Amino acid sequence: MELIQTMIDQQLEIMAFNEDEPVNITPDDQRWDLVQAPRRGLPSLRNELAHSSSMLTIQVLGTIEFVAKIQSPIYSPDSEATVAGTG
Repeated sequence: MELIQTMIDQQLEIMAFNEDEPVNITPDDQRWDLVQAPRRGLPSLRNELAHSSSMLTIQVLGTIEFVAKIQSPIYSPDSEATVAGTG
């Protein structure tokens, strides 16, 4: 959440991470309040994503791709489906 908030605050579009780099867990990390931190961060994240954000998370992108797969056969120009009353 903190990194996403940093992206929003600094208006960053891309943030890269080295997945091979080891994660160092500090005592501050272990004291992190897993209930209060999202309560503080989620409202601004929601607003950022709801109002013309260029930031797409993998989950959001996956949802868009899934919906597109469902809708493409229904709304494609060569579809045999017709709108009620027109065909």
